[in-house]
Amino acid sequence: MRTISYSLLGLVALFATRVDAATIIVHAGDQLPNGTCSLANAIEAANTNFSVGGCPAGSPGEDTIRFDPTLTSITFSQPISGTVDALRVTEALVIDGSDAGGVLLQRSTALDDSTPFRLIQVFTPTQPVTQGPALRLVAIRFANGLTTGFSGDTSNGGCLLIHGSLSMQGVSFTGCRANGLTGSGGAVAQIGNGDHTLPTLHVAGCTFEANEIYAGSGGALYAESPDVDVIDSTFRNNLAGSGGVIGQGGGLSVHGDVAGMGTRIERSTFSGNRAMQGGGGLLVPAPALLRNITVSNNSTSVGSGGGILLDGAETDGLPGHPADITIENSTIADNSAGDGAGVTGGAFAGGIYYAAPSTQSGAFPLQLDSVLLAGNTARYNDEITPRDIGAQFTIGIAGTNNLSRALGTGGSNSNVYFDFAPATCEPQLAPLTANGGPTATRALLPGSCAIDAGANPDGLTTDQRGSGYPRVLGSAADIGAFEGSSDVIFADGFD
Repeated sequence: MRTISYSLLGLVALFATRVDAATIIVHAGDQLPNGTCSLANAIEAANTNFSVGGCPAGSPGEDTIRFDPTLTSITFSQPISGTVDALRVTEALVIDGSDAGGVLLQRSTALDDSTPFRLIQVFTPTQPVTQGPALRLVAIRFANGLTTGFSGDTSNGGCLLIHGSLSMQGVSFTGCRANGLTGSGGAVAQIGNGDHTLPTLHVAGCTFEANEIYAGSGGALYAESPDVDVIDSTFRNNLAGSGGVIGQGGGLSVHGDVAGMGTRIERSTFSGNRAMQGGGGLLVPAPALLRNITVSNNSTSVGSGGGILLDGAETDGLPGHPADITIENSTIADNSAGDGAGVTGGAFAGGIYYAAPSTQSGAFPLQLDSVLLAGNTARYNDEITPRDIGAQFTIGIAGTNNLSRALGTGGSNSNVYFDFAPATCEPQLAPLTANGGPTATRALLPGSCAIDAGANPDGLTTDQRGSGYPRVLGSAADIGAFEGSSDVIFADGFD
């Protein structure tokens, strides 16, 4: 196993005869004169479609960069001269570290904050930013990127900034920071041209941990896309607003055009994230579908939606129209919201907060089915109150088979009314831990009132844990993201 460090990233292209070379193998992290193919040269070859150093030429289409199995880590000590980026991608590209069992790309841990740079920026210099190239990442680990600029591309995305479609599978981001006075995306920023119309964002089997943004949205991930998919992923201990100023979406912040497919988040966990303002765990706009997810122990400092902030401003929410935001078979527990005194109407909430114009008042823009809400609190004028869900103006919530513990503990839910009253019993949740599957979940303890009391409106075959963990084990689905009690050892339901 080798760990290679960059000392210089001056990219010198050795222009040669063009050849078709869709796949480029990286053999070293440094740029040696003996013809070894480095990562920086491989990207330049893919960008220019010429051979560079020891790397063959890229092709006009989407090239693929893979790694020698012995090369598992590349460390950068400075950016490309005159930029804040270690690497720059200007053509559609796949970077796949699976041959090496995952490849670490990191800004050197020996550097202090006086040498800031992100690891990758993806853009097309001759086109508007909304027409940037697509990037696909597989089995890459990012760490320790840092931006400190005052605006724009110098401040967004501590480890990765992209102006096009992004697909990530088995990718992780740890310790990335966007520390400028403004910006978006502590680890990843997908930025458009102010119109939120970038094509797609797909996130599968990814982990975002301990990333932060000083002043802005998306402690881990910020997306300007009308088509967002997140599945089997973990957002843990990320922070939006570390500077004590504006900060929303501690783990994830999405800002998409309503004309798109919307946001879909499934089989994922948001835990321990924090935002200065709204959406301690995540902020998502309409239309959205959140299904088989766990949102636990997230918080806000002075804003509402300790777990989830829902932006319903793009939905009509008219009576008789289908709900534009749906949450199904999910567990939202033990989240907390800070002082709600500054929230419109004092309608603060620790679990879910729905923000929308007064034109939606009295409508049913939100649907919950088999959602477990428990232990969520909000602080208002220094008084902590059980509060699972709230809204900016009075709205109805469609759906059935929900549980809201706040209604059974002397608490309340603000500015919302359920079409079908939720259960109010104590669900007896176990702590968040690994219970099988790719993400942590909160099991139901034996005897929980949530067992066999839920619904399965979409006919899901599994609970949050995925394959091997059926969505229905008894007479009906359980309420929440986890199926079966914690004493069920085997995935098939046998003790």
